[in-house]
Order: sequence, then structure tokens, then C-alpha cells
Amino acid sequence: MYTSSIMMGTPKMAPGLTVGVREFRANVRRYLDDVTNGASIVITDRGKPVARLVGVDELTSGVQRLIDDGRLRMPTRSPTSPDSWPRVPSRGGVADLVTDQRR
Repeated sequence: MYTSSIMMGTPKMAPGLTVGVREFRANVRRYLDDVTNGASIVITDRGKPVARLVGVDELTSGVQRLIDDGRLRMPTRSPTSPDSWPRVPSRGGVADLVTDQRR
């Protein structure tokens, strides 16, 4: 069962709390406040975890941590459009390819 920091009188909640979807929907505002205060909440549906609710700053720092660990690299060049990709030469059209596959 979920215990709110408001009910316990603590200024900040410990991360990693779990709450059922019905309880979450009934008390969304309270859980959003808890996440704002640093909590990470796992939402379950019939006992199975389906989502994790974390603060935006925590998510950003997670990406930065991956970059710092060398496990993620930001792109160094801008993406190209598919129109600039080289065309693959083919013999015949799509109908010919489909006919060949059906044989």
C-alpha cells in the first residue's frame, strides 16, 4: 500500500514507491505533488508494473548520466532527409517482385 509523505509528515518521499492504477487515478494530484518533491512512482495494473512516473529533472539527469558514462552519444551531424538517400537499382517494378515472391 502506498504511504504519502503528507500523511507521514516527512518533507520528501523515498523513491521507488508502487501504487495501483485505481488508487493513482483517484489521487492524481497528490501523486504529482509527490513526484515534484522527488519521488519515483511505479504504477501497476492488477499487480503488474505498467508505468513509472518520474520528475522531468530526474529524466534529464538520467540522459546526462548516460552521456557521462560513455553509453550514449549525441548526434554530431544533422539528420538527412530520405529524399537525399541513394536509390537502389532494381530490375522491373513492384508487381514483378511480388510475382517472383509468389512462385
